[in-house]
Amino acid sequence: LVGSASTPHGIGSARSSAERVLLGALAGSLVIHLLGISGAADWLSDFYRYDEPDPGPPMRAVLKPPPPPTYQAPAQAPPPLRRPKPRPLQPPMFSAPPIAAPAIAIDAEPLAPMVDSAASATAEPPVAVSPAPTAPEPAPVAEAQAPEPVADTPTEPARPALRVPKRIDLVGTLFVGDQGFMVGTGGFRLRHDGNRYEISVLGQPKGLAKLMFAGEFSGVSRGAITPNGLQPSEYVEERGRSDKREVATLDWEMGVIRLRDDKVVPIEPPVLDRLSVILQFYYQPPAATELSMRVAGTRGVDTYTFRRGESERLELPFGNVEAHLWRANFDNGDPRIEIWMSPEYHYLPLRVRIHARKEFGGRFATLNIDEIRVED
Repeated sequence: LVGSASTPHGIGSARSSAERVLLGALAGSLVIHLLGISGAADWLSDFYRYDEPDPGPPMRAVLKPPPPPTYQAPAQAPPPLRRPKPRPLQPPMFSAPPIAAPAIAIDAEPLAPMVDSAASATAEPPVAVSPAPTAPEPAPVAEAQAPEPVADTPTEPARPALRVPKRIDLVGTLFVGDQGFMVGTGGFRLRHDGNRYEISVLGQPKGLAKLMFAGEFSGVSRGAITPNGLQPSEYVEERGRSDKREVATLDWEMGVIRLRDDKVVPIEPPVLDRLSVILQFYYQPPAATELSMRVAGTRGVDTYTFRRGESERLELPFGNVEAHLWRANFDNGDPRIEIWMSPEYHYLPLRVRIHARKEFGGRFATLNIDEIRVED
């Protein structure tokens, strides 16, 4: 009896376990089909970092983001000191005084010249000769004077240190497709000091999304802050292992971009990379409704032409914000990247959507920013 009672129970338990495995596999397959194993999935992995670095000092959440740092021009060298003009050389103190020419004494009635009597009748009367002037006494030699001290040229007062947050984290939720399937958290980390910047990718997959991505992705953009916004000098992508590391180097002195496989292309300003283009408007607000720029990856450089679209009111955890939609399309007119920004939030990205090409499924992923954190 005991054996007969335990047998059905064992069969039922095995059947239940098999059903759970089947359901799990079905759910994983559904997620993969939603993403289409397309370019959107590749981009989505850009937000995932399984081994997060040390978070560092505590961050604080803010309702409004801080203003962007202003460009700090490098300090200029002070002008050279003015040198006094050279004075004319003076005779030395011990030199002998100049010798005066001897005076010639002239009688009051000079002698008449020896002339013929015939010529004397027509000769003009003699002209009185004035006595030759005596040489003036030499002026006393002036004592040598030391050059007057030159006042130091006043230098510009030191500029006060620019107070900007050391770090800004834009943290949000990541969705895939029209159905809004949530796959985890994502965002961007920005470090800057007014002259240099660094942008890195944040991300943490959740649930079934962990089954889709093996390894770790990291993306970093580094460069300078200029009056025209960001000027990247290095863009790095690393997928899973160090041998998957790819780098694009922007050599502004030589005027070239060095890509993967030793490919070199000329720099055609304005040039950004795939990360800095998302935060460029924070440093350089758009001055027109259409803006074109070159955007570098690690394997090539494309042209992004952003056009301002309709405004939309975003319902965000920190409030409802009126945002402007800026969209750049592929060559065939399909959307490529969409960024929602608001002047009230200094044109930081509040929503970012990346599209894959139609030949890769045409899927898209959306990042909604939920929180802005800063480190003072």
